[in-house]
Amino acid sequence: MKPEPTAASLVREGLAPMIDACGVVLLGVLGWQVMFGGSQPFETHAVWLGVIGTIACWVAPGAIRNVPWPLLAYAGVALLSAAVHRWPVVAAASKPDWLSLFTPAVHLVTMAVFVYGAAHFFRKPWRLSVFTVLLVASIGILAVQILFDRAMTNFVYDRNGSVSLPSVAQWGGLHQTGMLLVLALPFPLAMALIGRSASRVLAGLLLAGGLLAVGPINGSRGGVVAMIVTGVIMSICAVAKRVGVRWRSRALWSVVPVVAIGLAVVLLVRINSLAGGLKNIGDRLSIWEAAVRIWLDHLWLGVGPGNYQTAMLDGGYARTYLPAGSGGAEQAHNLLLHVGAETGAIGVLCLLALWVWMFKACWRAWARGYRTQVAFGLFFALFGFFARSMSDNFLDGLVTTDRTRVLVWMLFGAALALQRRVRTQP
Repeated sequence: MKPEPTAASLVREGLAPMIDACGVVLLGVLGWQVMFGGSQPFETHAVWLGVIGTIACWVAPGAIRNVPWPLLAYAGVALLSAAVHRWPVVAAASKPDWLSLFTPAVHLVTMAVFVYGAAHFFRKPWRLSVFTVLLVASIGILAVQILFDRAMTNFVYDRNGSVSLPSVAQWGGLHQTGMLLVLALPFPLAMALIGRSASRVLAGLLLAGGLLAVGPINGSRGGVVAMIVTGVIMSICAVAKRVGVRWRSRALWSVVPVVAIGLAVVLLVRINSLAGGLKNIGDRLSIWEAAVRIWLDHLWLGVGPGNYQTAMLDGGYARTYLPAGSGGAEQAHNLLLHVGAETGAIGVLCLLALWVWMFKACWRAWARGYRTQVAFGLFFALFGFFARSMSDNFLDGLVTTDRTRVLVWMLFGAALALQRRVRTQP
C-alpha cells in the first residue's frame, strides 16, 4: 500500500520543478556569458548555480545523488596545501583571518559545488544533447569570426592574438581559441563516425572539416596537433567498436596510447619545423624542467595553490632554468606539472583519479548505448582537452582562467550526469 504523502514531501514535489527550471535558465545564461560575454564574475555565478543545483538535487524526488569523490579529494588536497603554506602568515597576524588559509584553493571548492549541481540540470538526456549542440554552435560562430578577422588582416597577425583580433582577444590569445576548437571537434566527428543516418554523417563531416580548417588559420600549433590526434584516436575506436574488438584487450590499450603519443610528437615536430624551427619546443623543455625541480623540492604538497610564479621567481628556478627573456614563469605549460608543483604528488594523484573517473563515466555510457554520440563526443572532448593541457595549462596562471574554467567545469558536470544515468541502467 502506497504511504500517504506528508506535508514535507508535497512541498518538495512542488518546489523541485520550480528550482529546476530556474537552474536551467541560469545555466543557459552562464553559458552565454562565458562564450560571448565581456568581463563577468563567472566563478561567482558558477558557485551560486552550483548551490541551486545541489538544493534541486536533494529536493527532487528520486534524484540520483552519487558524489564524485575524486573531485572532492582533489579539492580537499588543494585546501590542505593552501592551509599548510599560509599558516605561518595567518597565525602571525594580530587578528588572524582563519578562512584566508584556504583562499587560494577556493576556486576548486567552487568547481566541486558547480559540477555537482550542474550534473543535476544535465540529468535529462535531451538537455545533454541541447548542451552539446549549443556548445558546438557557439564555438562554430567564434570560428567563423576568427576566419573573418584573419581575412580582414590578410592573414598576417600577431601571435599574441590579444592585440590583433577581436575574436581572439576575448579568450586571451590564439592558444585559448585553439583549445575551444579542440573541445568542439569531437562532437560533430562523433556524428560522422557513429551516426546512423547519411544526413548526420554528412553534417558531422562538414562541421568537423570546417573546425579542422580553422585550426591552422587560428595559428595555435598545439591546438592543431591535439585536434588531429583526437580525430585519429576517435576513428580508431569507432572502427574497433564496429568490428567487435574487445575493449579489455591488453594489446588494444597498449597500442592506442603509443599511436597517440607517436602521432603527437611527429605532428608537433613537423608543424614547428614548418613554422620556422623548434624554438617553442626548446622553451617548453626549459619550463618543464623548472616545474619538475619545483615539484621534487616540494614533493608531497607542493608550494601551495597560486604560488607557482612566486616560487619560480623567488626560489631562483626561473633564473636557473629559463632562458633570458623567454618568459614562462607564470605557469608550467603543462597541467600535471603545474598541479604537481603547487599541490604535490598527492594533488596529481587526485587529479589523475578525477580524469580517469570522467573518462570511465563517458566510456561506459557509450559502451552501453546511452546517448552514444554525446557520450562518445564528450569522452574525446575531455581527452582532447587533457592532451592539449600537456603543452599548456588553461586552468591556472592566465588572464582568462575563470572563463575557461567554468566552460570546462560544464563538461565535468555533463560527465557526472552521464555517470548518474548509467548507474540506473541495467
